[in-house]
Amino acid sequence: MSSSRALANHKLYLAKIQLAAWRAQLQEQQLGANVLSQAFLPAVQGHLVEAYGWLLLTLIDVGEPSAGSLPHSVDQLPDIPPGKAAPGSLIELQGLEQGGWLAELLKPPQAHATPVSRGPGNLAVTTTSAAGLEEATVWCASMEAIIERLGDSLDEC
Repeated sequence: MSSSRALANHKLYLAKIQLAAWRAQLQEQQLGANVLSQAFLPAVQGHLVEAYGWLLLTLIDVGEPSAGSLPHSVDQLPDIPPGKAAPGSLIELQGLEQGGWLAELLKPPQAHATPVSRGPGNLAVTTTSAAGLEEATVWCASMEAIIERLGDSLDEC
C-alpha cells in the first residue's frame, strides 16, 4: 500500500472517530445539535477533504504533494509523470466535484453556516449549519466507498 493511500485511510479513520464522538454527544443531550455541528462538522470535513487529497495523489502515484499542500480537486493535481496515463477515475471524480456529495464536502466550512441573530438587544450571534451529522455521515460513507473501490482497482493493476 502506498504511503498516500495509507494516509487517505488514516484521515478517513479520524473522520469516523469524530462522527462517533458527535453521535455520542448528541445522545447525551447536554448541548444543542447546532452547537455540536459547529464543533464537529469542520473537523470531520477537514479530515475527509484531506483523505480526498491523499486519494488523488494515490491515483496518479505521487507519494508527496508538491509544494507541501494537498490537492483538494482534480484541477489542483501536479502534472502526471511522463510516460504515465491519467487514470479514468479522475474524470469520474471531477464530475463528482461539480455536483453531489463531493461538491458539498469540498465547499469551505463557512459555506455551510448561516449567521442567526438571537434577537433584538442581544448582540450574540450564532450560526446554523445546513450540513449536520447526517450529511457528514453520508460524506464519510461515500468517501470510504470510493477509497475502497478505487483502491481495489489500483491493486488489480
